[in-house]
Amino acid sequence: MDRRITKTKEAIQNAFFQLIEENQTTKITITKIAKTANIDRKTFYTHYNSPTDIIVEFCEQKTKEFFAHLEKENFFDQPLNSQNVFSAIYELLEKDLSLYQNFASHSVYDSFWEKFKEICVQNATEAYAKKLDISPLSLDIYVNYVFSGVISVYRRYLQKDNPYNLEEVSQILNDVTFYGLTPILEKNKMTEVILCARLPVKKIK
Repeated sequence: MDRRITKTKEAIQNAFFQLIEENQTTKITITKIAKTANIDRKTFYTHYNSPTDIIVEFCEQKTKEFFAHLEKENFFDQPLNSQNVFSAIYELLEKDLSLYQNFASHSVYDSFWEKFKEICVQNATEAYAKKLDISPLSLDIYVNYVFSGVISVYRRYLQKDNPYNLEEVSQILNDVTFYGLTPILEKNKMTEVILCARLPVKKIK
């Protein structure tokens, strides 16, 4: 991409995110973005059709960084190492925590989370399909179940003033994702529940 185009798009993104954090509002107009980025509206429309396009592109950039981190940690050689996934998510969120808190707090930014989930599911499905002996249906359900739950928990955490730090939340999510409820059931001596969970699912009469 031409360096001037990259520089202009960075200015537009930075202006948009600056306005989000300064104003704590979802009503960010293209006029305000253009003024803050020191460009005119015509230049904005040369690169984006709407603020939503900025969010989607930003998400694509961040998921690219996310999977680059996973690749660096050899996740695709060991796709069942969930610790790598949550370390990467933690690093991603920690870097721009205030911005993600704004994204989590307003439904107008749902496009970010939807795109993030879509890209994660696609990449994880491809990685697991190459490494695991699993049916397409099972793989689709597992991957969508995990990423839907994980993203939902992070969004809930980011929306609230709570005493738990991001690292602690990430560790618990890692444990739940990899071990499920088994450790809790074993700790509370509820092994019969574990045995029942392994029985075939039957239609309730």
